[in-house]
Amino acid sequence: MDLVTALTLRLVFLPLRKAALARWRDDPARGAAPCSMFEGLGEAARDFDLVALTGRAERHARATARAGLQVVWLGHPGYPPLLDAIPDPPPVCWVEGALDVLRAPAVAIVGSRAVAPDTAEAVTAMASDLAAAGLVVVSGLARGVDAAAHRGALATGRTIAVLGSSHDRLYPAEHDALAARIVGGGGALVSEWPPATPALPGHFPARNRIVSGLSRGVVVAEASGQSGALITAAHALSQGREVMAMPGTPWGGRNRGAHGLVKDGAPLVEDAADVVAVLQAAHALDGWEPAGSREALAAVGLVAPPGMGPPPGTRWCAEPGAPSGGPSDGLPDEQVLAEMSRLGRATADELGRALGWPADRLLAVLSGLELDGRAVRTAGGWILARGS
Repeated sequence: MDLVTALTLRLVFLPLRKAALARWRDDPARGAAPCSMFEGLGEAARDFDLVALTGRAERHARATARAGLQVVWLGHPGYPPLLDAIPDPPPVCWVEGALDVLRAPAVAIVGSRAVAPDTAEAVTAMASDLAAAGLVVVSGLARGVDAAAHRGALATGRTIAVLGSSHDRLYPAEHDALAARIVGGGGALVSEWPPATPALPGHFPARNRIVSGLSRGVVVAEASGQSGALITAAHALSQGREVMAMPGTPWGGRNRGAHGLVKDGAPLVEDAADVVAVLQAAHALDGWEPAGSREALAAVGLVAPPGMGPPPGTRWCAEPGAPSGGPSDGLPDEQVLAEMSRLGRATADELGRALGWPADRLLAVLSGLELDGRAVRTAGGWILARGS
């Protein structure tokens, strides 16, 4: 499909666009010209002026060139495969920033604009930990949860903002500096709207399908029963994505939407480690190669083998439920017990270094083992209880 054909396609009504896209997937040669895309589609295709629409598409193409924006469209090698697979993919996306980030494994974090301070802090920490481990964080550049997610990701990695306007009509305007940081940090600003398109109410529900479409899973944080974040969750479910919730207090109704998702079966997540565990259990991160320091991997529940780099033929494993065959195998209790058996007697610091775990995580497991009678704390360190 060429650019003008894709631009023309985005100007027609959704049912006709879907019909034309279905035919194009069966016969890609139809993408060579707008007339080929709509030929033989009946009355609906005859009810619009194709010449006028093609003229508008050509003007959009010229405006894109003047704006210096990158553009990807269906059939273009840079178009994100995950987005291509959703029921209503945008025919064209205008991009400012790095194109490669659109194809990287990503997690979306969305929620309330009027977010409580403690929720914003938790979102920032979650996004920071996910980005530090090599996952891209996607959100919508709105106030509240979106901004907290972008800022958290920028502290350690990359993030994508999906806009409800064109790049030159950024909304909200006070996020100009945040948008510049996203681009400067190796991320991207993405929009399906051509230059000179303002933010309009109807653009944001449409924008939300792209937020979820770029992502392996969606976390909804502090969303009311009327929140636009629930539209993103609905899109995610229709796209086969994992939906998770990080609800706050039930009082006052400000979190009713997120609580409703949990009641409907969405996993409750508290931090980045929970998110990674849910996605790995659903095989949504198959093929992902984590990145970052030992501490960054531990923050998302990933255990780095001694020596940091994974040996050939092994994979980083999330817990619980890590697959067998490597040094990070097994549930946390079993890993600690195995290391204690190997060392004979060890301090918490020695165990932490051997496992590559942060102190708080290790001490929580050790305390549980002690309560279960499977580990004993002595003056010289920890040892296995008799019979363990």
